[in-house]
Amino acid sequence: MQYKERSSYNLIGLMSGTSLDGLDICYANFQFTENKWSYNVLHTETVTYPEVLLNQLKNAMNLSGLDLFLLDKQVGDFYGKSINQFIEKNQLDKSTIDAIASHGQTIFHQPEKGLTVQIGCGESIAVTTGIKTINDFRKKDVLYGGQGAPLVPIGDLLLFSKNADAFLNIGGFANFSKLQVDGSVLAHDICPANILINYFTRQLGLEYDKDGEIASKGSIDQELLNQLNELDLYYQKQPQSLGWEWIEKEMLPLLLRSTCSIEDKIATVTEHAAIQISNRLN
Repeated sequence: MQYKERSSYNLIGLMSGTSLDGLDICYANFQFTENKWSYNVLHTETVTYPEVLLNQLKNAMNLSGLDLFLLDKQVGDFYGKSINQFIEKNQLDKSTIDAIASHGQTIFHQPEKGLTVQIGCGESIAVTTGIKTINDFRKKDVLYGGQGAPLVPIGDLLLFSKNADAFLNIGGFANFSKLQVDGSVLAHDICPANILINYFTRQLGLEYDKDGEIASKGSIDQELLNQLNELDLYYQKQPQSLGWEWIEKEMLPLLLRSTCSIEDKIATVTEHAAIQISNRLN
């Protein structure tokens, strides 16, 4: 089947980051006029993960192959049902929606080995909603030798390059994209951010550090901070992308050996993220 190039598209986009703070759903219209793209966000919603599914996602790296594929199907079903509810709530006409775009939930990410794994079965989304679904965005880029992350530089270039030269995202990992003099875009992860902070807040029974309250009350462990800032990663040639595997290998041993309190560790990793972001943007 052949598709003609068009100047207007209605799309539903899904986003679920490594912070696991919910499924973001966005319905937007994109238009190509006068040789440039523009957009209009029409409806948005964040859907909280059911507790059972959230706990499975937190443990996904430790699942057997079969259980991981079962979780892939469960996540796809949850995405599809959430979209159907979103469509019904906003009284959207499915026939006017061109496609659903879902990158999935990253479980493993090792681009140096040509490997990246996202779950959230695209076929399940398509069958549940009856809408064409585009998914699993990262693999082809990794197979071509890219990092597969961050996903946003082409969007930043096409939609926002007239607003600023660089764009920072602080999610599970902090990453940025920057417009180069030759018109290309440089984009890479900077350092762990919420994924590491949340790791420690959960030990206090909290999903995240709301408004940085815990970090602001904790004391920065200068020795630990220096150890984190001296990791080899921060002296390597860019670009780079990060996954939990790297944190588990390089950062957690330092953090777990430290005898400072959980609150002080949250303050320290928050300061670490601020320093590394500042270093990259300067």
